[in-house]
Amino acid sequence: MADFQRGRRALIPGICGEKWTDLSMKRTKISCRGLSEPNPDGDGKGVTKLEKGKTMEFAALQAPDKHFVSAAQGWLDLGNTEEAELELNNVGYWSRVHPEVLMVRWKLVARMKKWERSLDVARTMIRTSDDRPSGWVCLAYSLCHLDRNEEAHAKLEEAHYRFPKVSAIAYFLTRLSVKLERMEDATRWLSVWNELVESDDQRKSARRDPKLKALWAYLGEDMPKVGEQDENSTRSTDSETFKPVAIPAQSTAMEADNSGDPIRD
Repeated sequence: MADFQRGRRALIPGICGEKWTDLSMKRTKISCRGLSEPNPDGDGKGVTKLEKGKTMEFAALQAPDKHFVSAAQGWLDLGNTEEAELELNNVGYWSRVHPEVLMVRWKLVARMKKWERSLDVARTMIRTSDDRPSGWVCLAYSLCHLDRNEEAHAKLEEAHYRFPKVSAIAYFLTRLSVKLERMEDATRWLSVWNELVESDDQRKSARRDPKLKALWAYLGEDMPKVGEQDENSTRSTDSETFKPVAIPAQSTAMEADNSGDPIRD
C-alpha cells in the first residue's frame, strides 16, 4: 500500500508537491476520504494495475469534501481567491484528484494567474480523467496564457478527435486559429462548430464575437453594429483573455454553449 500511495502522489504535481514519477500506477475507485471497495477484477489487495490508456474511476464526491469544494467555488464567484484556497486545502488527500476538485483547483490558480501551476493541474485532469473534455480545454487555456499558442492549437485538435461532438472545442479552435492568423483553418473549424450547434442564439453570438472580427472580414462579412445586438447579448471586455467555452463535466454530455469562461463558470 505504501508503494501505491507514493505512486498516487505522483499524479498530482502542484497539488501535493510531488513531481511526476511512474505513470504505470495502481488503480482503484477513489471515494471522498479514502479508498472504496476493490474493483471486481482486482487482485484482492484493494488495487488493480492501471493499464495504459485507462483512467481512474471515481465515486461521487461526499461530505465534507463536497462542501469544501462548493464553498471554494462560492468564494471564487465572489472574487476571493484567498478564502477559496483555504477551503480547497481542507479537502481530504484522496479527494484531491477527484475531477470536481481538480476543476475548481484549476479555476483558482487560473484566477490567480499562476499559469505554470494551472498547466500542471490541467495535465493532472487529463491523466486521471482523460474521458472528460474539460481537462483538454483547461490545458489549452493555460498554454495560451503562456504564449504557447501553437501547442495549444495542437492539443485542441487532439481533443477534437477524442470528443468530436463537443462544440466547445471547435469554437475554441476557431478563435485560436484567428489569433494565429490561419484564416483557412479558422473557416474550417467555424464550419465544424456550426454543424454541431443547434441554437441560432449561439450562432448570433459568434457573429458578435470580437475575437472573430478578423475572420468575418476574411469571409467578406461585417460584424453587427452595437445597436444591432440583442439586449440579452454580451460583449467581451477583455481583449487579451481567451474565454474558451464551458465544457460539460462528462464527455457523454455532448453539447455546450459558447458563452462561458472556465475561470468563471
